Amino acid sequence: MTTLFTLLILAVVILAWYQLRGMHERALQLCRLQMRQQGLQLLDESVAFQGFSIGKPIQHCQCLQRCYRFEFTEDGNQRQQGQLWFCGKQPVYITLERADGQTEWIHFKRDTRSM
Repeated sequence: MTTLFTLLILAVVILAWYQLRGMHERALQLCRLQMRQQGLQLLDESVAFQGFSIGKPIQHCQCLQRCYRFEFTEDGNQRQQGQLWFCGKQPVYITLERADGQTEWIHFKRDTRSM
């Protein structure tokens, strides 16, 4: 019985890791696409998982929210911060901290699952 329980816990951990890895790859793909569309460069070709949230900051999202952080540049000289937010598996928006101190919000269309 203990062995079965241990195997069940191990299976849950592996499944959770697999799903998180898939979301990470999707976040990276979406960031690459948005940076290219905005004429910006995604630095280090990477995104970093920042954390989970429930409730804020995405209003009307009643499921688990994920945030990924990344860095980009407008001119090749200065690093700037960005964040990509998901509501469940649906991307909601990207925020870009511009060099002039302004924050730009890029909202995703409701159905981007085919990306």
